[in-house]
Amino acid sequence: MSDQVRAAESILRAASGDRVRTAFTMAPLTTFRMGGPAAIYLEPESEGDLVAVGEAVVLRTGQETTQSNLEGVAYWASGLETAYLEGAFARVQRDSSPAMST
Repeated sequence: MSDQVRAAESILRAASGDRVRTAFTMAPLTTFRMGGPAAIYLEPESEGDLVAVGEAVVLRTGQETTQSNLEGVAYWASGLETAYLEGAFARVQRDSSPAMST
């Protein structure tokens, strides 16, 4: 594991604790059950988790994308699983909503 990945893991563990996983097999989460291990994996459950991911990613890569134009970004994003994105946003919305009073 590189120093950059260890630093990113440290940021995520500080925010999300034991929910951070390393060498996590991605295949069970994909439509075609394909995918190797992710160096670091976290299912965000709060806005704080997303902030930590943003800090860890910037630390690790120093940039948001290597795509040079909008078409390149669209092509890259088309590989993301809809269910993953919907689930992440739903968890954040649910967990950051103020409690409703009766």
